Amino acid sequence: MTSIVPRPPIPRAARARLAMCAALSLTLVACGGDDDDDGDPEPDAAMPSSAYLVVSRVVNPDGRSVYLSVLPDLAPTTIDLADAHEVSGLSRAFVFDGAVFAMDGETGEIARYDVSPQRELVEADRLSMRNLGITGFSSAFAFISPTRAYYIDTRTLQVVVWNPQEMVIDNTFSIADLAREGMNIAVHAPQVGGNRVISAIGWSNLQQAAFRPSVGLLVLDAQADELIAIVEDDRCAIGGGGFFDAKGDFYVIGDTANGVFEAFQPTTAPDACLLRLPVGESDFDSNFVERMADLAENPYFSGLDGTSDRHLLTRGFDPSVDLSTVTNPSDYLSLKAWLWRLIELDSRTPTEVALPTHVLSFGPFSVDGAFYLPQFDEENQRTVLYRLDGDQPVESVASTGEIQNIDKIR
Repeated sequence: MTSIVPRPPIPRAARARLAMCAALSLTLVACGGDDDDDGDPEPDAAMPSSAYLVVSRVVNPDGRSVYLSVLPDLAPTTIDLADAHEVSGLSRAFVFDGAVFAMDGETGEIARYDVSPQRELVEADRLSMRNLGITGFSSAFAFISPTRAYYIDTRTLQVVVWNPQEMVIDNTFSIADLAREGMNIAVHAPQVGGNRVISAIGWSNLQQAAFRPSVGLLVLDAQADELIAIVEDDRCAIGGGGFFDAKGDFYVIGDTANGVFEAFQPTTAPDACLLRLPVGESDFDSNFVERMADLAENPYFSGLDGTSDRHLLTRGFDPSVDLSTVTNPSDYLSLKAWLWRLIELDSRTPTEVALPTHVLSFGPFSVDGAFYLPQFDEENQRTVLYRLDGDQPVESVASTGEIQNIDKIR
């Protein structure tokens, strides 16, 4: 167990929040003005409509652009990006507590957008992490409460504690013990369970075709703002996605960087596997390991999402593809050769989802208790989302480019 003493708190900046009503320029009723003659408020102002965020990334010769679209639902439709809000650079966006947080990769800033009853994005405030040496963002954001969030930065080896309501930085603490000589650190989207924030970790160096033969977990104390432990296990390598079950146990897949090292260095790479960190523990369960080749009847995997009732969703590489014709990992990752697998862990039952092979991309996503599967077709530069109804895919939203994220705002 390793505990790091936090740095002294960073003073709060005196930032005035934009008034929601003034910013939205809503009706007089919404801002506390006169009601109708009968005393009832305007329906649109009193009853905000449902809203969902879809984040699309488009790559073109001039660079990359990220678009934020707010939709009334996730019924089948093709998003018109001309109506979306564009964020420049290598950006990401997340939803928490009814607001949208967009991370601008060019400015090193996080913008908070409130969402009007008419589903309009209205910028309310900004927060910069440049003074901490952070100018680009990964997906390693964890929202803990309305006033507490983490950003895990593996370049500067620190966790930034910030306030999503006031948009100020409260604290930082070190995760320097993550460093491994000659290795880059890949951190997956953190998961919040009880007082813990847990993120899957992998160490590798693709340029040197090298990797650390272990799967790692970064375990943080979300109350004390400190490192609880860095957990490693050599039964599989390079942590992919993870999730908590209803008991509070945490499951992580070691997929050797989407199967890259298992495919290209089979004599040195451990088989992809699923491991468990029991609730409250700081070491993996030595009696639990599930080999993915057995569990899902496929040796090469990318990422994992799961539900509290222990249904897993992951991607497997099409076993009919002859890997001897693939000469480098970039070609392997960009092949239209990935298939979805739904796995019931308790019964060890795999089900192949009836969708064609696709190019590896973001996701899967979980919204409203359902899995959403992105089918990205690189040739057409288009993504179609499918919602799993049981084990049957039902077409949902489509967008130009890659869909990076979807989430429910309200």
